[in-house]
Order: sequence, then C-alpha cells, then structure tokens
Amino acid sequence: MNTTKMSLTTSTPTPATSTTTPTARESARPARTSPTADRGVLGDVIGFRPSATLGRELFAIAINIVIVLAVAIAVQPPVLACIVGGVIVAAILAARLAAGFATEGYAEQLKGGR
Repeated sequence: MNTTKMSLTTSTPTPATSTTTPTARESARPARTSPTADRGVLGDVIGFRPSATLGRELFAIAINIVIVLAVAIAVQPPVLACIVGGVIVAAILAARLAAGFATEGYAEQLKGGR
C-alpha cells in the first residue's frame, strides 16, 4: 500500500525585496501630490473647491447654470423663488471663481503662465 501524499501545488520562491531599478516607464510617471489633485469633470461641476484651470472652472460654471435652469423649468417655482435661487447660485459660483483666482492662479493662466 502506497501511503505517499502527492501535492497538487508547486511552490515557487518569491523574492522578499526587489533590488531592480525602476524602468523608464515607472520613473516617467509624475508623483501625485494628493488624491484629489485631478478630480475630473464631475468633481469640478459638483465640487465646492475651484477647478485646477480657468477653462475647467468656466466649463463647470456653465454646466451648473444649465442644471439650475433645467431644474427651474422642470419644477416651475414662483418667479420670486427663481430670483432668490438664482442670486444664491450666482453668489456661490462667483465666490468659487474668486477663490480660483486667489488659490489656483487663474490670473497667471490668463497671462499665459503655468
């Protein structure tokens, strides 16, 4: 009677540490400074922080205006509510644009820098 057990798995040695240098592709990747460095278009549209570039911020403002108008047309609130809501949204978008000029350097982008 054969009592030897056979193993179906084979073990391969794995290196504990890698001593290889990074490849050209790995070293060409820029290091991200934060996980929210590039939020994407949706993050620009619905986020409270200004976008990274002035163009993306203007696009986000335009999309926000379209969304507010679409909701106003669908809901059809009284005119006074539309005016008050429009003023509130305009103030938020203007503050976000001003914050972008202060923190993201939109003025430099207009001059051709960055």
